[in-house]
Amino acid sequence: MALPMNLLAYNYSRGRVELSFINEGLRDEIELAISVMERNLLKRKEEADFSQIIDALGYKLGKGIENVLLREFYAFEPIRRNIGIDPVEIRKRIVKLLGKRGFAPNEEERLGVISRVSEELGISPSELEKIAWSDFEKNLVLMRRAEKRPEWEEVASSYNFHLLDTVLKNSYRVKVFGEFSGSDVKEVAKFCRIKGLIFEINSEGDLISIEIFGPNELFGKRSKYGREIGPIIVNVLKNGFSKLLVDFELYGKRKRLTLESLPKLMSFPIPGSIDEKVKFDSKVEEEVRRLFPKRWKILREEDVLVLEDGSIFLPDFTILLGKEKLFLEIVGFWTKSYIKRKREKLIKLWKSGVRNLILMIDEKLRREFSSVPFKKVYFGKKISLVGLQDLIRELEEKNIEKWIGRVKELISSCETDLIKEEEIQELEPILEMMNDTISEMGYVFLKGVGLIKREAILERLRELSKGEDVPLDEIKEKFEAIPPEKVGEALLKCGVKVKWISLGEALVSPP
Repeated sequence: MALPMNLLAYNYSRGRVELSFINEGLRDEIELAISVMERNLLKRKEEADFSQIIDALGYKLGKGIENVLLREFYAFEPIRRNIGIDPVEIRKRIVKLLGKRGFAPNEEERLGVISRVSEELGISPSELEKIAWSDFEKNLVLMRRAEKRPEWEEVASSYNFHLLDTVLKNSYRVKVFGEFSGSDVKEVAKFCRIKGLIFEINSEGDLISIEIFGPNELFGKRSKYGREIGPIIVNVLKNGFSKLLVDFELYGKRKRLTLESLPKLMSFPIPGSIDEKVKFDSKVEEEVRRLFPKRWKILREEDVLVLEDGSIFLPDFTILLGKEKLFLEIVGFWTKSYIKRKREKLIKLWKSGVRNLILMIDEKLRREFSSVPFKKVYFGKKISLVGLQDLIRELEEKNIEKWIGRVKELISSCETDLIKEEEIQELEPILEMMNDTISEMGYVFLKGVGLIKREAILERLRELSKGEDVPLDEIKEKFEAIPPEKVGEALLKCGVKVKWISLGEALVSPP
């Protein structure tokens, strides 16, 4: 979305860069630019004349506006006709008919084919010839992208965003201060991680600072990793901010842009959409989701941890099992400055009392993070998470006695035959690991139902079976607390013999 750097309109005074945003004072000039575009509709590139825009606004601003108009509101395209068929398909029809003749056609035969195809499509031969080659570069004409002529405010808002985006995409680092909410912080973290941008978030007095290290800082040049930095930053700013600092490259020199407010006219493009189900920061994160047992609930950028010095840490993953919470941080992509900042923050996190964090670290960085006291799992080119699985197993074994105690306490205090699912929601992931303990206490666990006293199930079965084998279909609707589709599972967990006669038919033996 950025403009070419040679079209960056700015003023430079006393070491400060000020962007030349468009405001109400340039309304007439922007209206003129739109009118110039409208006068050139349906003209080919070689025929179109936009020079009046530059005459009215000067070269940088004029070419910048022309650039935005041609990118967002107008385009050179094949002339559109309401015939329901594209030029490629028309040419295929013509070639197919000509090819049947087996030799090069003369002009009369060519015109005959054109006439036949035009009849099939219900348009004149001359119109057909115009459309058939309208998508060739030399035949493209200026068209509106939308049906209506754009308003001047739309053009100005879009230009102002592109102007700021040009600086952001050429940035070394971007730092914004404001009273940001937890959801703002999480949104920035999510987009930065998936777009490959390194960021720092800190508490500074009454404000939160969000610092993003731009494509020039990381790679020395603009790259695909910086494409989304503009929409990310602008969407953070739109709800209010105190100050924006952007260090960027301008003609080979490092400059700083300082903004304390956005122009009144500013568009807010939404950063590229992300499907959490299929898109991950890295192969490592995909493996984490795959290898954790399903009973663990895995959340992305869920927790915001504030350290004693005011700095903020957002773990890559929050992993839950009942009330147990585990944080997982992946240290993969890196630069020297990133390693230093990450190591310092992790040591601060340990000193603040956090212990439930596991680090997954690129094998190449083993030495750099050896002094960090958290539990660590290393990975190389071939991702192996056996170490992580061992840590998970160790954590579960360490807590199993505590979890058993909770379940026993819950059942002992129960005076009914059913403990409903909503009453045990926090314990549900753990209960699947404790069938033996639950059974010893005279209950069975049914996911989606809750804990049911085994003797209550057996007693109801005795009433229904009257001492004889009974078809499952006849009784499954008659257990008040158990959905019909769960009755077979409940009976099996109670030790009842269920004999399957066919795929959909079973006999239940009395207890």
